[in-house]
Amino acid sequence: MPTPELLLGQVARDRMKHGFDTLAHLLALTLGPSPRTILATSYQRDLPEAFDDAATIARRFVGMPNRAENAGAMLLRNLVWRQHQRSSDGCAITAVLAQALLAESHRMLAAGISLAALRAGIEQSVASVLETLRGAARPLAGDEELQALVKSICSDQPLSLLVSELFDLLGAEAAITIEQFAAPYLDRDYIEGGRWKAQLASGYFAQEPTDQPAVSPGRAIMRDAAVVLFAGNIQTLDDLVPLLELLAAAEHPKLLLVARHFSELVLTTLVVNHQRDIVRTIAVELRELGERCDRDFEDLAALTGAQLIDQQAGDRLGNIGREQFGRARRVEADHQELLVSGWRAGAPVRQRILSLQERLAALAPSEREQREELRERIGRLSHGTATLKIGASSEIEREMLQRRAEQCLRAVPAAMRSGILPGGGVAYLQAAEKLADLALSGEQNYGVAAVRRALEAPFRQIVTNGRMRDPSATLAEVRRHQEIWGYDALRNRIAPVAELGLFDSAETLCEALRTAASGALMALTTEALVLKRNPEMSYEP
Repeated sequence: MPTPELLLGQVARDRMKHGFDTLAHLLALTLGPSPRTILATSYQRDLPEAFDDAATIARRFVGMPNRAENAGAMLLRNLVWRQHQRSSDGCAITAVLAQALLAESHRMLAAGISLAALRAGIEQSVASVLETLRGAARPLAGDEELQALVKSICSDQPLSLLVSELFDLLGAEAAITIEQFAAPYLDRDYIEGGRWKAQLASGYFAQEPTDQPAVSPGRAIMRDAAVVLFAGNIQTLDDLVPLLELLAAAEHPKLLLVARHFSELVLTTLVVNHQRDIVRTIAVELRELGERCDRDFEDLAALTGAQLIDQQAGDRLGNIGREQFGRARRVEADHQELLVSGWRAGAPVRQRILSLQERLAALAPSEREQREELRERIGRLSHGTATLKIGASSEIEREMLQRRAEQCLRAVPAAMRSGILPGGGVAYLQAAEKLADLALSGEQNYGVAAVRRALEAPFRQIVTNGRMRDPSATLAEVRRHQEIWGYDALRNRIAPVAELGLFDSAETLCEALRTAASGALMALTTEALVLKRNPEMSYEP
């Protein structure tokens, strides 16, 4: 086995810092409302890929030729992707803060400051700033601030108008999906009721058949229907006939029957009764598997008031009574999904939404998949469901728009829950001023100074990316005002933050600072760097 190369002390830290800075300079170009687009060649495509968000650039960054420098770049890459997984926004800010804090710390170490004291000062300063940011956060006030927040996240006026409208009407827990189009197009579609992954059991139930029944059976639509939920496979007529007899006695029998699977015999019987108008039916099979399917049945039961008949618990569909029926105001189903609008928002639905919200609040930010699933379930139970339709002329433009939309759909709910702060790096400037009151002992104060200086970096980088002003002069001009002023990079002017509409999510800014400080301290305290000759390749950050 080849002997690994070993770098120690300041040599290791200097090499890592060079790689750290190289990637940080690249990611910093994307910060602010006037980001610079990055083009990257691809071996899989004829055309280069275009990026204007730090997370995607970091994900596409494969490595540097020098292995020691590559270690520093990969450390920053991991930090940025961690920020993306937790908040979806603030990735460029994380890179800028981490680079600035690392640079200030290296400068102080070179001057002979104790590493232990410097680290303690940085940690206490960051904790103080996080407390200041949380205390200064306030709720969003009205749709104008919501729109300004969305625009600050995606830097796209038409997209921000639609996304802010969606969240304004549907709330923070809205379940919004993205649908792509191959031509310039931007629209939204509100869906009445909750949405489940399901498939229409037969095209014969469809009122809107298609020309290709083998590909898509069409769409079935029904109003004011009884709902029966059977968590199992319906195999025999002994299970089905008692249900049909109960419904046939009604004046206008309509049925939504949801199961895991229908046998051919059962399906034929349902189709015959449907076509003869004995019992108008929509039979649907849920597409999720395992526990996800169980949760889908439970949510449907809460929304419609139906009692779940569970085959695994020993329940039989043949023993059904009218008290186990639920009601749906409107039902739609095709080969991909089931849409159900419940009859009324009763206590079971509210109780279930509250329970899911409590579980969501208890999850860590890193538990992304569980958080997304809970938000989707809350959204469909509260009728917060919509589709965002986006399209563009080219594939490159379409993918950029898709990434911006996805970033908004994840970052905006966090801001609606945690509150907002002045954007454009101004919140960090305000928090830096508060650090003047933080008195630590001895050389720990150099850690305070390092954090104060690093907190200026996002504002400076935004001004730099605007390419119209000197960052130091602009910073001094903003600080001269008694009110909270900021810099509008699009119009090259300074004005009150409220007038400019500059807002950021408090949760995103706190998470970015926490992540940046963690990475900078890791690089700063590295004493040995072991470089394997043939390391295992991984494209995961």
